[in-house]
Amino acid sequence: MIQFFIAKNYSNTSDGTFGWYRGDGPYTDVNKPTKNLIQDIYYQNGKYYKDYSFVAQIFWILLISLIIFGIGYLSEFSQMLRLSILGGLTFLLIFEGGRSRYLIQFLPIFLTLAVLSFDSAKIMIKNIASTIKLTLQKDH
Repeated sequence: MIQFFIAKNYSNTSDGTFGWYRGDGPYTDVNKPTKNLIQDIYYQNGKYYKDYSFVAQIFWILLISLIIFGIGYLSEFSQMLRLSILGGLTFLLIFEGGRSRYLIQFLPIFLTLAVLSFDSAKIMIKNIASTIKLTLQKDH
């Protein structure tokens, strides 16, 4: 059961594009050519879709990293947001889930917490970088 929940959580949180094209079949006719820039970016058969997917995944990784490294920001509101994220992920594990697109309803919470945690994350990253630098200097 634990292995199932780990795999389900991975499916819920691993895709920065929120998995819109995964699972239900094609939303657009893949044999039909795209007609404009918006379709080229967001349609699965679009010219720039893979670029969009890459940028979205980088954005998602940065967002999650800000939240993780910003753990030092401890206001009541940030704690409430963290509990909201935990509750949302738990809800998806138990009742829904298996796809990243269900996570989009919690995206405002993630964004708000990442913005509030930014300064704390920046300090923690600087501390980690200086610790690594000192450790490397001692070894040489």
